[in-house]
Amino acid sequence: MGKRKAEETNPVVIAIQMEKDGIAFYTKASRKTKNPFGKQMFLSLVEDEKNHLKLLDEILAGQKPVKPKRPAGPGFRTRASSIFREVTGNVKKKLDSNPSDVEAVKIAMDMEDRGFKHYDLHAKTAADPARKALFARLAREESDHWTILEDTHLYLTDPTTWHYRQNPPLLDGGGSAS
Repeated sequence: MGKRKAEETNPVVIAIQMEKDGIAFYTKASRKTKNPFGKQMFLSLVEDEKNHLKLLDEILAGQKPVKPKRPAGPGFRTRASSIFREVTGNVKKKLDSNPSDVEAVKIAMDMEDRGFKHYDLHAKTAADPARKALFARLAREESDHWTILEDTHLYLTDPTTWHYRQNPPLLDGGGSAS
């Protein structure tokens, strides 16, 4: 098999290209969106994808993959939750959703889904325990990204339902204190 064919089937090479595509897309989306939450969310995704790319580049460069450590600071899910709280602090002031913002989130969801499937497959099939652990970690992070993007899609397309899910009514059982 030629070098080019081997590169096309190498899961690390494929993953590196996926991460580069993600960085390019999220950077462009962060510049295009008028929505402050969307801008912060896309920039946060850029940082996560850069971290993924760094890990994958190290493996491709022949460095022995080390057991991945969680980066310092809050994870993507925590950062996204914080951004949601900040943006929805004044829920009465609804942010306009630009149809291109909604489309960007749908594209991002598809990209994260494909990334998850790629990493999940290789987490299950990698022979090297360190690669297996790295692919499993990346699969979890892509899954977290997808979940946040799904939540964002609901926020942009149906903010009332989104707010209701974030703040469900409290039911006290209907009994009276006598």
